[in-house]
Amino acid sequence: RGVDIRTKTTVTEIGADFAQATDGERIPTRTVVWAAGIAPSPMVKVLGLPTNEKGYIECERDLRVKGLENVWAIGDSATVLNPEGKPYGPTAQNASRQGPLCARNIVATLSGEELKPFEFSPLGNFAAIGHKQAAAQVFGRELRGFLGWVMYRGAYLMKMPTLKLKLRLIGDWIGELLIPHEPVQVGVHDERAALNEPAPKASLR
Repeated sequence: RGVDIRTKTTVTEIGADFAQATDGERIPTRTVVWAAGIAPSPMVKVLGLPTNEKGYIECERDLRVKGLENVWAIGDSATVLNPEGKPYGPTAQNASRQGPLCARNIVATLSGEELKPFEFSPLGNFAAIGHKQAAAQVFGRELRGFLGWVMYRGAYLMKMPTLKLKLRLIGDWIGELLIPHEPVQVGVHDERAALNEPAPKASLR
């Protein structure tokens, strides 16, 4: 689908109409999208909790912060190890399942019951790669193209919390199939050289 993937290559410089790669190639482009990945919340640094080398809060398998009996952490800013000793990925699937277990373990702590460890196997992964095209990995099976897109949309629909939202989303999708989106030209008329100039400093007071 016209995607050129470069491995073991990084960008060292971005200009008005180019991107300089470490392999020496200067790629002509006027559109650059920077995907920098994820990082824990900056607030983690000021909490004084134990963190790993990447800055994530270290947790026991029952979701308690290491070394602290009644402090809990879940979601993207926390890291929990699986039974093999490897960290679970900071994904929505993990976070949405950590929440109910964390609540259950807090109640268990108050009532003196045994805490349960967090265990989770990903149900699948999806990536939209264009109009009505997607790549999907569901229960160990790979799906591509239109079928992958259908699975992607179906998984998204199932995550809607209410029937009203599900019906509204289905209506939007049907309308999209019957009446395709119209391209819109962004009205940027300034000279590109002017866009390279830094914005003037403004007082915050």
